[in-house]
Formats: sequence, structure tokens, C-alpha cells
Amino acid sequence: MLVAVLVVFLVLAFFRASITSWVLAMMVIVPVVAIQSRISDTALQAVYLALFLFIVLFGIPVLRRTVVSGAVLKIFRKILPQISATEQEAIDAGTVWWDGDLFSGHPDWNKLLAFPKCGLSAAEQAFLDNEVEQLCAMLDDWDITHRRADMPPEVWQFMKIKGFFGMIIPKRYGGLEFSAQAHSAVVSKVASRSGTAAVTVMVPNSLGPAELLLHYGTDEQKEKYFFIVNRNFSKKYPDLSQLFNLKSIDKVTAMNLWYEFMIDKPYPGWFWSKADKNDNKSEIGDKDYQSLLLTLQIKDIDLDYLIINNKDFIKEELDYIHKKEKQNK
Repeated sequence: MLVAVLVVFLVLAFFRASITSWVLAMMVIVPVVAIQSRISDTALQAVYLALFLFIVLFGIPVLRRTVVSGAVLKIFRKILPQISATEQEAIDAGTVWWDGDLFSGHPDWNKLLAFPKCGLSAAEQAFLDNEVEQLCAMLDDWDITHRRADMPPEVWQFMKIKGFFGMIIPKRYGGLEFSAQAHSAVVSKVASRSGTAAVTVMVPNSLGPAELLLHYGTDEQKEKYFFIVNRNFSKKYPDLSQLFNLKSIDKVTAMNLWYEFMIDKPYPGWFWSKADKNDNKSEIGDKDYQSLLLTLQIKDIDLDYLIINNKDFIKEELDYIHKKEKQNK
């Protein structure tokens, strides 16, 4: 008898039966079990009364929501922490994609099969075959984890120069404009050599502010912060970097021009304006100035721009440099 009851309950649970089906099942199972148990008439009456209350409370939606669901919800609200406004905005802003079907218990497999097959572009595959392979060859997880508790400076520098921190940023802002699949492929490959390096690449391209800036940032914010993330392009395209940092040129126009001239081709001589170079060595000291040039691997005109417009960033970089110098003494 107990086995039969358990089977009925498992079937109802597996097929996610409605509350009405559960009530009907209880109306049949409880009397049968009670009679088969040969309990006293008084106990049998108590069972029937309990069954009646169960049917009323769970079978009538208005009573169930008011008496049962409402009381349980109040208890959970006291136990669980409140969702902040920021968390609520994040929940409302996103979608569950096909994952929602999967967790519903009744996934629509045809819907999943209808999605187009994803693949890497030629540029993404080339990055995976070259830059990522080079980075993996530079990684020694034992050295990083147990000896240095940090990645070697040359690894940090390689990541900066090759654009690992700006994979999801559009090309017009100096990023690589890779797809989510390319990001996943890069992180997976790097993780096979070092978990530390993989997380270092992953965070700026997922949990970092890049995507938030893309969706919600102003043109001024994108220009300011994406330039810091992608300063490696200053090294590859020095003329564009100079144009980008000229105060006399509108920043949006400069970014559009940056995007138009991303491909390698001759730059027309009349295109570039002459800029007055700012001497900012006196502001931070010649030694720190040279250290920043060496660490950031950028041109002096780009460093001048950062000193003037991103003082907090310069301070953080100098603090890091000074800390490293003390550790090496």
C-alpha cells in the first residue's frame, strides 16, 4: 500500500501536476489508507476532518493564496535578505534565453535546434591560434600560484598590448569586438594553463564595467575609460592616438576617425594637425614619468593626456610601481 502511494506521488511530482490533481489524489488515497489501517472510528473521523480542511485550504485558490501562500511568503521575507534597487535593475534588464525553457521542466528542444550554429570569425580564430597560444606558452601556474603570488610582468604586459582586456569592446573604441563565444574560447584555453590568468582575462570582459559602459555610458565616458583599457592601440597607431588626444578635435569625431582608420593603410599628410606637446614631467617627476612610459608602453603624448585627464588612474599606477620597487629592493 505504501509503495503504491509513493508511486502515485512520484508520478504527480514528475509531471508537475496541478494542485487540483493533488487534491483529487488525496481525496482517494487518504480514505483508502485510513480504512485499510483499521483505525478507530474516532481516529477515522479526525482523518476525514483533516482531509476536508486540506481540500478547502488547497482546493480553493482564494483561501490557498490568503491563508497558506501568504503566511509562508511572510516567513520567507523575514528570513531572506531584501533585493537592492541595483540588483532588481540587473534582474529586470536581463533575459533567461533558452535556459528558462530548460529550468521549466518542459524544454522546447525544437526552439533550441532552431538557433543558428555559432562559430568563430577568422579574426577570432587567428587570435586563438596565435596570441592565445603565445600567452599560454608564457604561463607557469606553479610559479604564479606558489612562488610569485602574481603573474610575471611580461605576462601582464603581453595581455595589455595584445588586447586581452578589451575583447568585448567595439573596434571603434580600440577593442577587439569579439563575440561571447570567442571570449569563452579564449578563457577556456588560458584556463588549461593557469586559472589565475584565465580569471584575469575573464573579469574585465564579463564582470567588468565594459559592457555596462557600452549599453549605458555616455560618449564622453566611453572615450575616457575605453581609452585607458585599450591604450595598447596608441602604440600600434601613433598618428591616430595623437589625433584622438587633441583637445581641438571633437571626441566623437575623433573616435569615428579612429574606427575608419583602424586598418593598415597610408595616412594622408594633410590629415594630421600639429599639437602643442604638454610637458608634464615636472608635475610627477622625471623618474616617475619614465617609469610610467615603461610600464604602460605608450607614447609620451598619450601619457600627457592621462596625466591631465585621468589623475586617479595615474596615481594608482604610480602606487603600484612604487610598491613593486620596494618589494624588489
